[in-house]
Amino acid sequence: MVYEVLRINEVTYKKEDVTMLKNFNLSVLKGEILGLLPIDLYGLDELIEIIQHNSKLFYGYVYYMDRCVNSWKGSTGSTNRVTVVQNGRSLIKEQSVLTNIFVLRQGFKQEILDKKLLKKQLKPFFEEIGTDISPDALVESLSAYEKVVVEILKGIIAGSHLIILREVASTIGEEEFKKLKRILEYYSSKGISFVYISLHFEELRQVCKKVAVMISSTIVVYLEGDNLIKGPSKTLYTDYYEKVDKKVKKTYIKENKKVLAELKKLGKNNEIDICIYEGECLVIQNHNISIYDEIIELLKGERKGNFYLYGKEISFSDSRIAFIRSVAVQSMIFDDLSIFDNLVIGTNGELEKRFWNQKIKRLVIEEYIREFGNDIFNKELLELSAIDKLELIYGRIMLRKPKVAFLEQPYRSTDLNSRYRLWELQKKLLKKGITLVIIAVNMADALTIADRVVRIGVDGRMMEYYKDEFAKMPGDLPWIEVYENSNK
Repeated sequence: MVYEVLRINEVTYKKEDVTMLKNFNLSVLKGEILGLLPIDLYGLDELIEIIQHNSKLFYGYVYYMDRCVNSWKGSTGSTNRVTVVQNGRSLIKEQSVLTNIFVLRQGFKQEILDKKLLKKQLKPFFEEIGTDISPDALVESLSAYEKVVVEILKGIIAGSHLIILREVASTIGEEEFKKLKRILEYYSSKGISFVYISLHFEELRQVCKKVAVMISSTIVVYLEGDNLIKGPSKTLYTDYYEKVDKKVKKTYIKENKKVLAELKKLGKNNEIDICIYEGECLVIQNHNISIYDEIIELLKGERKGNFYLYGKEISFSDSRIAFIRSVAVQSMIFDDLSIFDNLVIGTNGELEKRFWNQKIKRLVIEEYIREFGNDIFNKELLELSAIDKLELIYGRIMLRKPKVAFLEQPYRSTDLNSRYRLWELQKKLLKKGITLVIIAVNMADALTIADRVVRIGVDGRMMEYYKDEFAKMPGDLPWIEVYENSNK
């Protein structure tokens, strides 16, 4: 007998009088790992909200564990035992693994803690999934993969029958992704259901036997069996495929490339040296998470290291170096500053006095409008769209004119429209003579704009691929069929 853990039936949901979901339907079976591919992000947060919290509906019904928990007739506002896993966001980083799993969860009423007993109860859960995370370890000391595992265990022990995973693979390595897949399959066999949300189909089909494709808050198609192997119809991706196809067919001249910069002595044994050529877009894909963390710490100024520009050792605080952080619209926009000040703020977080001059300010604004065709300076910061904010951040880099810009996972948490614009913005930087270095764990869409890829394996081995060799790269890569076709 097929048993539904979750059914969303004809749900219409409004937020501040804006319709976020309309006649929405979704079914998740017991023990199923259902993939969810949102082509855009519209309504995704609201979907998770109504699954977890039974927010008031305009119309429709929500059933969880064979019981109507929410309807348009009335909502109790209660919370369902549904766990959302999102790279450690539900965890308190200053607390231990043990405290996060047992104490900081709904329904735990024990006032005097018997840590020895709790550790004994936790041990079988770690053993059955083959992990050796210390119960006493602070969450802030865990890797991204370990945080995901702890969040899953927290949900399992709390009695969740449905666990939603949202973009969890963006910061974990290839081998860890395989371990995560085995954990999901193990708990799936025990009857736990999962909704695995990712913006990348290549990732979903490695984990799921069925994928729901969501466009503008509507499930437009389910892919399973042969259709899952083939992937989404290109009619859903027409512009996407055309843009990818044009980009990957551009040739890249290997010879006579001038060395612009070098990252030297990375890794525990100082064995990794990476050369950066002038004018290229280099992707550094790190399956070795410690090396990924090392590079990011260097870029943030949290670690000293050997970085050379034109053969001379410099620090990452040098004005000729720019760094765009992951999920930049959240991490690089300052709510307490005006739009103009967000544009001109320096890498040190200070505003230069020259931009106080009204004539210079006017010239900067005029140049920005010419470059982006968008006058945003009479708006409030809260009125800006995600794409407006991306343009503002990239405009800041263009204004500074660095020699090289490092981009940390630039496509993370971005829908198709944002990715289109990101490619164009990155292309603008390249046209301005700014070399790009994309730091990635998951390749996502970085391959589309890359001229060269350096892959660092779990074992620390480094492999290099130029554009005409991308089809030879191992793994389930985005748009690999386009590269294969372009080389025929």
